[in-house]
Amino acid sequence: LTQKEDVFSLGGMRFLCAEDNALNAEILEAILDMNHASCKIYSDGAELVKAFADVKSGEYDAILMDVQMPKMNGLEATRAIRKGSNPLGKEIPIIAMTANAFSSDVQDCLNAGMDAHVSKPLQISMLERALRSVMNSSTRGEGHVSAIKRHE
Repeated sequence: LTQKEDVFSLGGMRFLCAEDNALNAEILEAILDMNHASCKIYSDGAELVKAFADVKSGEYDAILMDVQMPKMNGLEATRAIRKGSNPLGKEIPIIAMTANAFSSDVQDCLNAGMDAHVSKPLQISMLERALRSVMNSSTRGEGHVSAIKRHE
């Protein structure tokens, strides 16, 4: 990855996603596909957490997490991944995707262990900025500050 904004690309990236709304899931998959990225989408947080237990190193670059979902919301799912048995859960970038964009909502996401927050409807430029911020950080967590400032 490069520091220059105009060079960052989602091309080749693989995402694990949680999105309960079928239309939103279809749109997310189409947007990522148009940007040469791929994804595996689960319809709720509990399914994603269960699937993540078997994820191997290098299989996914990041998690895109809806916040409001049935069974297990994105905040609960993120906490479960961060505290789970898969050691990758402590380091994989988790990006919140939600229509809730107040600074308190962003802070709730960060407090749950997410690395950044992008507002719905999803704009590819915002997702790229959030990912660049998180992935350019040398350790998980340093990307939080710039992600918060963009949305306040």
